[in-house]
Amino acid sequence: MTSPYYRIGRMAVWSIVLLRLCVGWHFFMEGLVKVQEGNFSSKGFLSAAKGPLAPLYQKAIWDYDGTVRLDETKMKEALASFQKSAVEHYVLNEQQTKDAEALAEKSLSQIEDVFAQWDEDIYKFNNGKERVEAMNRDPMRLFVASLRAQKEKIETDRMNSVRPALSAIDKIVANYRSELDALATDEQRAAKGPVNYLLPGATPFQTDAVDKIVPIFDMAIGICLILGLLVRVASLAAAGFLISVVLSQFPGFEGTAPTYFQAAEAMGCLVLFATDAGRFAGLDFIPWSIWQFSSQSKPASART
Repeated sequence: MTSPYYRIGRMAVWSIVLLRLCVGWHFFMEGLVKVQEGNFSSKGFLSAAKGPLAPLYQKAIWDYDGTVRLDETKMKEALASFQKSAVEHYVLNEQQTKDAEALAEKSLSQIEDVFAQWDEDIYKFNNGKERVEAMNRDPMRLFVASLRAQKEKIETDRMNSVRPALSAIDKIVANYRSELDALATDEQRAAKGPVNYLLPGATPFQTDAVDKIVPIFDMAIGICLILGLLVRVASLAAAGFLISVVLSQFPGFEGTAPTYFQAAEAMGCLVLFATDAGRFAGLDFIPWSIWQFSSQSKPASART
């Protein structure tokens, strides 16, 4: 039985090894920088998605279209739940619980002030929801450039009208959660860890989770490629990730950012996958050589 791998020259082998190391080093450093800076956020990338797949990327951003935050009832219910979550999670004492109630009353009053101040803009925003949804269902609005530009302008103007209100609500929520956490003592925080404040309509796989996964993913892919370990799995995962970046800026759509580098690196990852690059100067050589030895040592009768 002949080997399932084609024979390639020494120069090709070293080129594949060099490609594997370069791609691996790039992924590892991207992940390491994200971990060291500690402020990585995928919101910018996801919100900038263009093309027919853009809604899928933007769904990963909690309340991307602002409809939850501009629902006064939902936001008041969310803030009330934050207080209950902090009390139960940290097991706050009586005085801390009273302080938490005072913070809740303050934040609810601030939310009411926001809705009173931007009442007219929020009313117009909510009334325009059905119009935007109808445009999003119309395929002509997606594939005809002039209609797509009109739709995007309407959506942009609609969001810009309530952006100050959304910014104020985000600030209230962030400050409220920080103040609730500050009520707990160092011992309580150390024993229980951070509170998972649940936002209305949030799903497990949104930006908070993505921001934690991506740096680890990048570093893990980089380490595997550098060591030549599980290269087929790592290179295919890396190619899929890079292709998802390319598709977020769908080719042919106006306003998309160039993704040539990501596309080229994705093709390089597919080469690593196709050539099983880990068997060249990598740890994948060990299981590959064992498999080769066992297949070649089978009795001739078993192979015929």
